[in-house]
Amino acid sequence: MIMKPLLLLAALAGSLAAAGDEILLASQLRPPAEELGPGWTGPTGLVLDDLDTPPPAGAVDTATLTALRQQMKALGVRSLADFTYRRKDHPEEQMTLRVFVFASEAQCRDWIQKRYQTAGWEKHYRKVDGAWDTGLDSLEMRKRIVATGPVWITSGTVSDQADHRKALDLVLVRLKKLREEQPADPVPRPQP
Repeated sequence: MIMKPLLLLAALAGSLAAAGDEILLASQLRPPAEELGPGWTGPTGLVLDDLDTPPPAGAVDTATLTALRQQMKALGVRSLADFTYRRKDHPEEQMTLRVFVFASEAQCRDWIQKRYQTAGWEKHYRKVDGAWDTGLDSLEMRKRIVATGPVWITSGTVSDQADHRKALDLVLVRLKKLREEQPADPVPRPQP
């Protein structure tokens, strides 16, 4: 059962390398609930595809959202999403995917280093090999952290451990597909 996702991830390894200045929105990586399997609903959650664009007035708690946008922009994040899925028959069983798209791979690496690789990190996480630049599993909860290129993804659940990994695999498949669809040079370059 575990081998199938590992083989999928191994097959993706070459295509998840960092792409230059790709135009990527966190919302593009949202897996539909039906892809997670029968019985899942959602996702619900917050999606901010462009942190430079303020939310419409009255749409949400503007003060809290403004503070979040400023905090994330300071880290180099340009797009983020929180996707929460629930079981139809047991709504208390939920799974949350969080996707953060940084302006650059270097900013993503810097965040991973500061957040997950400080002194004593081994007491809380273990490294996981796969088709990504950095992969960690929490030793305290059912949570996986993956960074690939300028994208940082966390996936956690309070239910079956395999559910959050499947959701993360679906995000990685979407990311691979988007990168394959990118033109070789997405930004027109001025001619000399």
